[in-house]
Amino acid sequence: MQAAPRRVRTIYSVIASPQRLEILKILNVKGPLTYSALKSLAGFKSKKESGKFAYHLRKLVRQLLIQLNRQERKYTVTNLGRLVLNLTRQIEEQSLIESGKLYVRTTRQAMEEFNADKILQSLVKEAGMPVELAQKNVDELRHKLDTTEQSRVETVVESYHYTKKTFDLTASARIEFQFHDRAGNPVGEPADIHKDKHSTTVVLQDVKAEDTEGITSQGVEPDGAQSLTDLEIESRNAVVKAVRERAAGLPAAVLQAARTLVQKGDADGAAELYVLYLNASPRGASPERNEAVKFLRDQFNLGVSVDAKL
Repeated sequence: MQAAPRRVRTIYSVIASPQRLEILKILNVKGPLTYSALKSLAGFKSKKESGKFAYHLRKLVRQLLIQLNRQERKYTVTNLGRLVLNLTRQIEEQSLIESGKLYVRTTRQAMEEFNADKILQSLVKEAGMPVELAQKNVDELRHKLDTTEQSRVETVVESYHYTKKTFDLTASARIEFQFHDRAGNPVGEPADIHKDKHSTTVVLQDVKAEDTEGITSQGVEPDGAQSLTDLEIESRNAVVKAVRERAAGLPAAVLQAARTLVQKGDADGAAELYVLYLNASPRGASPERNEAVKFLRDQFNLGVSVDAKL
């Protein structure tokens, strides 16, 4: 339970450095940025300051406030980094408001204390406005600020509900096949092919883009019909593979059956299987094909060649 408070303390200690907080703000506004561009914008321009910049950058990366896209070689602010910046800005603005002084927002990220003289000079020098008119505008602005209710900082992080769905799809296919000879007798052992397909998909819906916890919409509801089609294709491929493997062993089984019939004195049956063996095995001389040719020649006076298929 103490790991989280320790983590928070570490993050606060990291952003306590003005340089690191400035790096975080620059990346949030102008990122993604390369190492050299970020270093320059953060004010570390001399070679002597390279070590300091690398040190500050490493601190931010280790606390997951910024991250490096290794493909683009650019740094960006993480969701955690944006959350820290938002909280920091709220704390800064609340402290300014509670000080009792008047402040105006100069940029999206910064507020400055209201300074009538500074505004007057800007209107005269930069806008070319006559002094009397500039003074009138400044007085009207001060009056509006004095009569306007002070700003109230309200939380912008509100709870909401999103939908999380978990889809579990399970499909099963079982296929059996058996080779038979011409008489209908089984050849070899039956083959049993069993395929299972299981998938789990998590779908998050109705997630707000401004979610501060880094949660984003993900996943697509799975297509059950497509899942069954995929299983059917996998099962079909498995059957084709098994048939080819079994078929490759059939000639040897046929030859052995022919030899068995020879031992039993069934010359006609053996001859039929020897012919089947010659048609099922590759052409060319081999001890087995020579055996089949010799039996057919000796027993039935058939002039069969080892290169022939009957």
